[in-house]
Amino acid sequence: MLTGSLTVPGQGASFSTRSLAPRDRTAAWERALSQVFVGLEVAVEGGRPWVGELTAERLGALQIATEEFGPGTILRSARSVAADPSTHILVRLQLDGTAMLLQDGRTAELRPGSLAFHDARRPYRIVLPTRQRARILMMPRVLLRLEEGQLAALTATVVDDAGVGAAALLLPLLCGLVDEIMRIPATRRDHLARIAAEILATLALEQVGSRPAPALWERITASAQARLQDPRTHPSEHR
Repeated sequence: MLTGSLTVPGQGASFSTRSLAPRDRTAAWERALSQVFVGLEVAVEGGRPWVGELTAERLGALQIATEEFGPGTILRSARSVAADPSTHILVRLQLDGTAMLLQDGRTAELRPGSLAFHDARRPYRIVLPTRQRARILMMPRVLLRLEEGQLAALTATVVDDAGVGAAALLLPLLCGLVDEIMRIPATRRDHLARIAAEILATLALEQVGSRPAPALWERITASAQARLQDPRTHPSEHR
């Protein structure tokens, strides 16, 4: 990783503020997040030391990034939307620490293992009370196969594995699948990324009260479980 500048080796990108002077970090971090995701604004409380770390990989239509940052606020303002009218859907999967995602009049309080969807077409705010780490998955909205009214009801609602619905099974599978995608060679990532996108679409459908078709459900769960049990995707192979 090169520090202080965004690097794009192939289809990946990495960034760190670690080597930058404290006075330059906020503006540089804002530029990096905006380049990797969508146009964003960043606010950091003055006088508090912080470091931002970012890596990202694009796998077909799906982008998977890891963000470490905080305390601070990430804002997709009306001004940001007008300047960069992206229509992508982002999914925040919390790994460490906590985050609050605010959009469409709702607040999702995210803890490790939970996720929430947010829509780049409308303003949102992410409040990070302490340093934290999250995976950010970004995809075209068409992949979720939801109507606009359903998308508006989906944003800033917490998806976790508590309960007996699809999330109880699929969320752990998604977490394991994304971890494997980030570990294995690039030549074997695209298929797993497509499965991850299908899992996200299924989670979104259930979150808005629309049960996925049984055949789709069975295909996704069988495919994801098979891939996670495949010794070729085990990280020990690559140590």
